[in-house]
Amino acid sequence: MTERELSRVSVVASGGRSPKASSSVRQPSSKASRAVRSKRTGGFTPHKWAGFASAAFAGAALLVYLIGLVAEMLDRMRVAQDELVYRVRRLESALRDK
Repeated sequence: MTERELSRVSVVASGGRSPKASSSVRQPSSKASRAVRSKRTGGFTPHKWAGFASAAFAGAALLVYLIGLVAEMLDRMRVAQDELVYRVRRLESALRDK
């Protein structure tokens, strides 16, 4: 067998990939590949909707958090006012009894 036939047999045995190509080619990191793709195509990805949807959900989560924070503050104010009313009524009843 010639060297060319041997390389063809090894490519077929490896599932269509050249052993040299699979061992020497390094995959870029996802951030680097996204940066290169955005520079090359002028856009980010075909899945822009996913970015907008995640931003919308993050905004909704922040809104729910802030509403919960305000609700907790209102609840603490209500409890403090109830305690104040209780103490004032108790003092008034004690002054009337004397």
